[in-house]
Amino acid sequence: MLKRIFVIILVFVSIRAVSENVSHLPEKMYFGYNESYKKPNYKHNPYIIKSKYDYSDVTSTITKGCSSDYERICAIYKWICDNISYDTDYKIYDADKCWDERKGVCQAYCNLFYHMAKSVDIRVEIV
Repeated sequence: MLKRIFVIILVFVSIRAVSENVSHLPEKMYFGYNESYKKPNYKHNPYIIKSKYDYSDVTSTITKGCSSDYERICAIYKWICDNISYDTDYKIYDADKCWDERKGVCQAYCNLFYHMAKSVDIRVEIV
């Protein structure tokens, strides 16, 4: 069940990573103006926890042979699913601890995916 929830979250993050911007969404939604679809401010995103690790070596190994950003995203996603388990104690929230302990909650999964994707120059955001 938790892996399915993670898949849904990660697919949403992946879709956002592939799209360059959200200009295809209408300014005026059916229920009025919707500010949640505006482009976020990356400098002040409270969900991004800074990392002390450089994930570029590991991520470049994981994505070796991938020809598109989508394939890289799928490879990173598959690696996280196969190697990181859910923290049922609800104590691990950041990418570095998630990397060290090989477990984490949803925020740790997202932060780890974010840092791994950024290390191979994939534009990604946490929403």
